[in-house]
Amino acid sequence: MFNKLSAAIFRYREGIIHLMTWLFFYSTINVNWGASWVDGKQHLEHISPISALLMPVFFYANALWWIPRYLRDGAWLRYIGVVVLALLLVEVLRIMLVTTLSLGSGGFIDGFANQWWSRDNLAIGFPNSLLSALAMSFAYRFSRDWIVNNQEIMQLRAEKTEAQLNALQSQIDPHFLFNNLNTLDDLIDRDQALAKEYVQKLAGLYRYLAANLEDNVVSLQEEWSFIKDYIFLIETRFGESYQFRLDNQVGDLRSYLIPTAALQVLVENVVKHNQGLPADPLVVDLYIGEDGIKVEHIKRPKLVREKSLGTGLKNLAARYRLLSDQEMELLDGDRFMVRLPLIKQL
Repeated sequence: MFNKLSAAIFRYREGIIHLMTWLFFYSTINVNWGASWVDGKQHLEHISPISALLMPVFFYANALWWIPRYLRDGAWLRYIGVVVLALLLVEVLRIMLVTTLSLGSGGFIDGFANQWWSRDNLAIGFPNSLLSALAMSFAYRFSRDWIVNNQEIMQLRAEKTEAQLNALQSQIDPHFLFNNLNTLDDLIDRDQALAKEYVQKLAGLYRYLAANLEDNVVSLQEEWSFIKDYIFLIETRFGESYQFRLDNQVGDLRSYLIPTAALQVLVENVVKHNQGLPADPLVVDLYIGEDGIKVEHIKRPKLVREKSLGTGLKNLAARYRLLSDQEMELLDGDRFMVRLPLIKQL
C-alpha cells in the first residue's frame, strides 16, 4: 500500500528529524494550553487536543498514501472524496465519543448537533488543523519528490555514461577489431559478396552506436534492426556455433522504447560467456511478446572465460529501473534467461 517513499522516510536520520519536529510542535502548544489539555478551556485561537493529536496521522496518510495512490494518476475527484470521507468519519466518531461521555439532559441528538457546530469540529472548525496538516504534507511530499527525482537524474546520467563507455569499449576493443578483420580477410578470399555485406553490417554497427549513444532510449524498432545486423556478424564469424531464433509477436515495434544498445548487451553476453560448437550449436531464443523481451538459452559456460568487468547486466538493470521504474528479470540455472519489460511510448 505504501510506496518506496514510506520505507525511505523512516531511515534513521530523517526519522530523527520528523520525531524532533513533532516533539517541538507538541511542546509549543502545550506551553500555550497548560492545563487546558485537561479542562478543555482553550482560547478560540488554539486548536483542540484531538485535532492536534490527529495532525501526524493525516500528515503521513496524505504524504505516503493518498498523494501517491490517487494524485499520481490524476484522480483528483477520488482524492478529494477520500480526504473528505476521512475527515467526516473521524469527526463523527469523535462527536459520538464526546457526546456519549458527556451526555446531559438534552439527549444524544442535541449533544451531537452542538458538538458538530462547535469550534472543535475537525472538518469545519477554526482553525482547521487537519487541513493545515494536509497542506504541510503536500509541501513535504513534493519537495522530497523533487529531491529524489534530481538524485535519480544524476544517477541516470552516471549509469548512461558508464553504459556508453562500456559499449564503446566493447566495440573499439583491439580484440573485437582484430577478430572482425580476420573474419573479413577470410571472407575476401572465399566469398567477396559476403565480405562486402559483412563490411556494410560492421559499418552500420558503428554508425548506429555513434548516432544513438547520447540518447537514453531508442525506438525498439531501431534496436531490433540493429541487433539483426549484429547477429549477422556473430553468425558469419562463428559459423554454425551459435544459432539465434528471433520472434516478434508484438508487430509494430515503433510504439515501444528500449535503452540504447540493450539487446546488444544481452547478445554479447551470450557469446562472451557460453561455448558454441558447429556440431552442437548453442541455440539462443530472442523473443518479443506482450510480457516483454526475452533472451533465453541453455547455460553452457566456456572452459576458458573471457576477461569481463561483469557490469553489463547490472548496468542494464539499473538503466531500466531508472528509466521505467520496472525491474529486469534474470533467471540463472540450467537455462539462462533475461526478460526486459516493454516501455510504451507516451
